[in-house]
Amino acid sequence: MASYGAHEFNLVNRDTSVYKTFGRVPDVRSQILFTAPPGWSKSMFLKQLLNEEYGLCWTGQIPTRFMGSCTEAGWTGSSASAGGGNNMQLVMGVAQRFKNGIVGMEEFAAIQALMESTHSAHLEQALAMSLFEGDVEKDLKGVTITYHTDITLWAGNQIMNFNLSGGLFRRFFHVYWTPRLSEARELEKAVWAGDNRTMDKPRLLNYRSELLKMSTRLPNIRKVVFTKKFQRLLAGIPHFEKNLYKNFAIGYTLMSDSHVPVELVIDSTPELAELIAIAVTWRKQLLADPRGFQVEMLMRDIGADLDPVDWSEIRELNLLFSVSYFDTDEIIRNLMRAGRVKYDSATKKLRLS
Repeated sequence: MASYGAHEFNLVNRDTSVYKTFGRVPDVRSQILFTAPPGWSKSMFLKQLLNEEYGLCWTGQIPTRFMGSCTEAGWTGSSASAGGGNNMQLVMGVAQRFKNGIVGMEEFAAIQALMESTHSAHLEQALAMSLFEGDVEKDLKGVTITYHTDITLWAGNQIMNFNLSGGLFRRFFHVYWTPRLSEARELEKAVWAGDNRTMDKPRLLNYRSELLKMSTRLPNIRKVVFTKKFQRLLAGIPHFEKNLYKNFAIGYTLMSDSHVPVELVIDSTPELAELIAIAVTWRKQLLADPRGFQVEMLMRDIGADLDPVDWSEIRELNLLFSVSYFDTDEIIRNLMRAGRVKYDSATKKLRLS
């Protein structure tokens, strides 16, 4: 929801220019990459926000779309023959058609695979241009595509198919969910809890109405100020990541109250400080060893921090997160080499160090 607030403010700030950094209007969007195991509600959460019928963020004012994957041409745009001969016409891509909108993408892992293919070798560059600054330029046969887009992307991704080392991935605000066994049990119950329940339409419409109120009041903002307390909150965070959390904080502050003030003060509230601290931790886990962290959490859930557990039990439980025996064995061996897990060969049991 903070990303939604950042998106709305970014659109208004393009016109009002009330917030500038180093004399220029910055890109205030907060692009989200939600990483979790396969089958663990990534698509459901995106639809819960963007769907026209029941999505919290669907107001009819901000264009939204939910999609699977996309080629470079489909995202950026392409050209096609117009009436034969050498006459070419532009075909708008998603980034241009939804230049003021929010797009949900079901599986970013498919995008990563396309980036590595010959057909979409330039997809990473195209995504970077459109998602982080918004100025897109592409030379095609007989025509040049040039446009500005303020599209926001909310994408889901699997842990096993993820590479955070590239420049594109470092620019996302990451949400990382490693499900606990207790959460798995709660979701089992939720499968039945939803049967024969009707939507609370008045409550949904009221929430959407508050979003529209916020949107109409955004042009009244005349100044954006980050308090010293908030600046201290970001101390120690690399300079190239600070804008991620600044943008997130702008969106969070706006979404906290639909009564938008003339001077938007970004302060370090306890909840905002906690959210940023969690996001920083998630980012470090994804950079370091997400697969190992997932197994460590699983072992902690079954008490391996206190008493040894069977290697075979971990293999079985990790199937819940779509991780094969072979991959689980490899992850455990890596944890052992790193000294994070101890193994007793006599009992074939494992324990967290």
